[in-house]
Amino acid sequence: NGADRRNADGTTNLDYLVNGEFRIWNTLNLDPLRPIDGASDKDLKPPVVVLQDLVRIPGTNDVTATLVARDDASTDSEGNLVAASGMREIIALVYSDDLAAGGADGIPGMAKGESRPASDGVPVEFILTDAFDKQLSFQYIDKAGNITAKTLKGALLRAIDVSITTSIINVSGDTEIRVRIEDFGSLIAPYLTIDYGDGITKPQVIELDPALCLSTTDPDGSCTIVLLKDYGNISGSITIKVEVRASGAIGSDEKTIAACSDAPGDTDVPGADIIGCSITADGTNLTIGVVIAGELSPDIQYRLNLPQTNTQIKYSSGATTGPNKIKPTAIESIVEGASGEMNGLATFKFEAGRLPWDGVSPFTFQFDTQSGVAGGQGQGFIDTTAVKTFTP
Repeated sequence: NGADRRNADGTTNLDYLVNGEFRIWNTLNLDPLRPIDGASDKDLKPPVVVLQDLVRIPGTNDVTATLVARDDASTDSEGNLVAASGMREIIALVYSDDLAAGGADGIPGMAKGESRPASDGVPVEFILTDAFDKQLSFQYIDKAGNITAKTLKGALLRAIDVSITTSIINVSGDTEIRVRIEDFGSLIAPYLTIDYGDGITKPQVIELDPALCLSTTDPDGSCTIVLLKDYGNISGSITIKVEVRASGAIGSDEKTIAACSDAPGDTDVPGADIIGCSITADGTNLTIGVVIAGELSPDIQYRLNLPQTNTQIKYSSGATTGPNKIKPTAIESIVEGASGEMNGLATFKFEAGRLPWDGVSPFTFQFDTQSGVAGGQGQGFIDTTAVKTFTP
């Protein structure tokens, strides 16, 4: 920080206040960047950064940086068009406060730098070793030697760990999209951008606040937020993308998730064809629904199987049976399908914490429909889903 100047009367002259950071170099090597490949020396316009994406590699402190830039045409001082030179290279810099890396007294010293050739609009990927939670910056250079030094809002960047933990897209009702943000308490003015992946909903930008975290931030300093999205009677899979930015920090994640569905038309028994399912969690209490093509039938028994604990809950014609300790209930209702058809929905609620389930570990479930035929085990089953795995 610089010193201020005083007026004759002893008051501070604010015009002379100086604030900022400075760096003392022991050695500094400079190389001139000359135009190459026929680039014009009249091109003075630096590259435009299109994408700057940082993702922590799971289980490591390494960071994948995906960077995209382009070089645009410009005009000279006389108004003449100057052709774009094209991209030349991108340099990634990783800083450290370690004295061995040249930093002292909290002033980051450059630990290492890497360079990659670049082309207009083509992604360039860096694997930055041990760069997680370090400060980062990137330099984008065109063939005329112009440089764009890109950080974030004037600060050096650091990668933050962002992960989508949602595992299933609900066919009926809202899907809980859960996003976990590590080291949330250290972020300044964070915000999240989410692409819901359905090709219809526009990306949403959300200012993040501790009040949005589930209960409070986790003991490890992370925050999990829940966004609700009704995808309707969706089938197949979609890819959800999220990015979190803050002053000097950026992180992102994307995840391809399958809808909680079952092949329609694999039985012609009325009220027995399972076509979808849904699941939501409230702590260790679970609500799991099964969607049936057409109305529910009083002649069909709807069974929710929980393979991890060899537990089963049954519903038929208004009656629910299951272990008393988990307090199971079930109700039936009607939901609208993708083409406006009316489908049946049986919704099971129970206290999964009594199974026990910790509310964090993956939870598996499965549905089948049964006609109530008397006889040995396995008789009378009409439709059965694959085992589904829900991760909170």
